[in-house]
Amino acid sequence: MILSIPFLVLGLCASPVAAASAQATHSTVLYQHFFPAWNPYLQGYLQDACREQITNYRNATFSDPRTSYTVLDCLLKQFPEFRKAEMSAAAVVLGLAPTILQMISPRPSDTALVALRRPLLALLLSVASPATTSPPAAQYAEQLQMLDHPLPPRVHGCFPYTVPRVLGYYEDAAGGLVSALQYTAALLAAANSAYRTYQLCIWTVCTFVPTRAYLPALWHVAVIPLHLIGWVALLLSLQRRPAPAPMTATARRQASGPRWLERVKRILASEAIPGAFAKKLPMESRDGPAPCFSLMTMVLYVSVPIHILYGTMVLSSLAFVSAVDSLGVVAWDPGRRQRKPKNRAAKPADE
Repeated sequence: MILSIPFLVLGLCASPVAAASAQATHSTVLYQHFFPAWNPYLQGYLQDACREQITNYRNATFSDPRTSYTVLDCLLKQFPEFRKAEMSAAAVVLGLAPTILQMISPRPSDTALVALRRPLLALLLSVASPATTSPPAAQYAEQLQMLDHPLPPRVHGCFPYTVPRVLGYYEDAAGGLVSALQYTAALLAAANSAYRTYQLCIWTVCTFVPTRAYLPALWHVAVIPLHLIGWVALLLSLQRRPAPAPMTATARRQASGPRWLERVKRILASEAIPGAFAKKLPMESRDGPAPCFSLMTMVLYVSVPIHILYGTMVLSSLAFVSAVDSLGVVAWDPGRRQRKPKNRAAKPADE
């Protein structure tokens, strides 16, 4: 699922019909499905009043590459005014989605701290939320202090840090179970987020660029580099604590296998162990100035507002989303099942 997200951005640029013909002029992925509340009405409009426009759009070799504008214009003309007012309210909700998600999403400094032990889990957490916020530079120092100092007594004596001491011999099994639950939750969250982004790309139409379907996916994918920048900033702020004594010749001979293989084993073992069960990382704060760290934090300060602004502009411009469906999108709800119209010319009951 994670590896498929970049291909989603590329794949949405062209439909199977467009890819099959060398003379294709536009993509035909839009206007196939819509969000459940208005899908019966919109499908009825496409099959009746907008039949000619949608036929031209679904012909990938049609001479006018901007035929998507004519389909959008036809559908908007069929919509009554109260539906347009509801669509405006939904646009406000969708436009607030990046800001709302920013409040509850992990910061790059948080995912960077997780990535020190478990980079794959940190990547899943980054993909699960398409928005983030810029952490203050001092927060990286606080994260480093968490690595340098032992846990305070009020935390060390609380769950889940007491689990290894309570379980005793079952510590390894409990750690594996906790790790499996963590990865399951992270995978489900990332899959749900990716599916919602796919719906925003295919089930809606961006009013200012109705010929492009990948704009919401671009907003989602762009959050991954922001978390990577935070990870680099944290790496620039710390260094490995020197070993207490060098390995003897006997110890080096006992270390079987190539050095890269031992490193891979160590990374995989660290990935599977939850933080409450793991040993303390041999890391400490880097001495001296860190100009590259300041550069990374400055890039985050500039990039995060641009990312939020872009997401607000794109999501608030998505058409054909009802107020109820917009609430489900912001809550990242699994969504309701598509309803099929009883007849092809289904019309709103209150029109």
